Amino acid sequence: MTIIDDANDHAWFRVEDLAVAGSVRREASRLAERLGFDAERVGEVGIVATELATNLVKHAAQGAVIIRVVRSEEIAGLQLLAIDTGPGMADPRQSAEDGRSTSGSLGIGLGAVSRLASAVDGYSLPGRGTILLATLWPRTPTPPLPPRAAALTRPGRE
Repeated sequence: MTIIDDANDHAWFRVEDLAVAGSVRREASRLAERLGFDAERVGEVGIVATELATNLVKHAAQGAVIIRVVRSEEIAGLQLLAIDTGPGMADPRQSAEDGRSTSGSLGIGLGAVSRLASAVDGYSLPGRGTILLATLWPRTPTPPLPPRAAALTRPGRE
């Protein structure tokens, strides 16, 4: 399921298969272009979006990505929020180190997200799921806007 709401500058994707990862990448890139990101930064947005979405397919259950425009006083940027009810990570920082993989891949995806995003924040609870938030601004230095996921809820499991 995909919900795109241009009036509110956000899109929501239920990520159930790899085909949706392409939709997430295209929408994030489209929004970045609309906000005036240069071509290189649009490409970086696409990499972050793809990585967050494909990780949901590889490692999680009931995953979703929310893309939204954020604004400082001077510029607009993007936030990509990936939420899942997967196995969680015992040590998210360690999981973001290059070369760490639980799926037999190169293990560079979360590290790439950390390197390409202006800010990354997250929380993971083993056995319950993970929330990852990547904020991307069109240029550096980045404006002051603390990364956070506030006032976000999802239905609980019985």
